[in-house]
Amino acid sequence: MAGATVGNPVKYQSPKFGGFSFGGLYGFGGISGAFGRGNTVSAGASYTNGAFGMAAASTEAKYVEDGEPDVGIRNWGVGAHYDFGKVMATLLVTTVRNTCNGGAIAQAEVGANWLLAPAWAIGADYMYMKGNAYLDNNHAQQITAIVDYFLSRRTVVCGETVYLRTNAGAQALISGVLDPDGTSSGPNQFIACVGVQTRF
Repeated sequence: MAGATVGNPVKYQSPKFGGFSFGGLYGFGGISGAFGRGNTVSAGASYTNGAFGMAAASTEAKYVEDGEPDVGIRNWGVGAHYDFGKVMATLLVTTVRNTCNGGAIAQAEVGANWLLAPAWAIGADYMYMKGNAYLDNNHAQQITAIVDYFLSRRTVVCGETVYLRTNAGAQALISGVLDPDGTSSGPNQFIACVGVQTRF
């Protein structure tokens, strides 16, 4: 859910059974006298067998606004990968729906990551997104490229570029651009960034 915090959650994650595992989460809304308001429900399952792996998940989060019906955002997705050794191929299909107004977006993404050398990796993916009638049937295509340099097992220097093009009449907005003024004035948007990531 775009990194949103879930309040008062209870979560279960199963151990693996022959490569299969599953889990679920319930986040209590904390609204007095209204048990189902503002809650979050999520479930997922995954399977791995050697180089192949796949997973599916579904989440619905409700947001409470005074005097208004809860706004619910419902996601589901299915993804898979196959590791060829130095190259890992990935496939992902997701949908997002606003249960209050019916607006929905479906997207499909295919990509690959290539380990060029022990310290270098490159990746690229292509994504197609399509909105429903509530969103004027707008659609967009996005291409992402990334380069990683591993300083150590925990620390990576990375550079990434993203290009998004929408249909005529729509304004491009790359997911993750949180600046209120981040929407493009036209159908194209391009961003590039460099960063350092350390895992603890």
